[in-house]
Amino acid sequence: MFVGALISTIVIPMRESAVIGASRLNRFISRTLTFSIMSFIQSMLAAVVVLYGLGLEVQSEPLFFLFTFLTSLVYTWVVQSIVTWLDQPGRFVVIVVLIFQLTTSAGTFPLELIPSWMKFFNPLLPMTYTVSGLKSVISTGDFSAMWSDVGVLAIFGLGFLALTFAYFMTRSRDNEAGMKSEQAMTV
Repeated sequence: MFVGALISTIVIPMRESAVIGASRLNRFISRTLTFSIMSFIQSMLAAVVVLYGLGLEVQSEPLFFLFTFLTSLVYTWVVQSIVTWLDQPGRFVVIVVLIFQLTTSAGTFPLELIPSWMKFFNPLLPMTYTVSGLKSVISTGDFSAMWSDVGVLAIFGLGFLALTFAYFMTRSRDNEAGMKSEQAMTV
């Protein structure tokens, strides 16, 4: 889902709007809704394939669908924020964050096997809480732990959504056009 969010930033422009004269708020809402809808579609497809195509048995199918969507939404908002602020270099940053998440989330292999300096990142990245929440909803049935993970993921998601909002509220189309012309002049 994290990679799906990254790929969607290549397909959909992050800053520009096809609507001439769109306000800052309209551009924020347009981008956020577009990416949120794509997040919903990708999460539902992934959940359907895993549940019915691969036959994964879970403790609660509705909670599995919900948790999968919330996870996808958080990842989308994280990626959207980073790429909106940093543009092309943001995609590189997102890939680095993905690598750190895969390494430190304790989903691929135990946390005890990674270098001690990387353990620091475990609680700082959202995939840690995704892995924990998925374990709860798939195997243990500890839904209170899952809801706790949802809370932490919500903090990540809303924080990055606020950063995206800040970008659109502080940048006008004129500022972006000026930045592009400055970049073109330096090339």
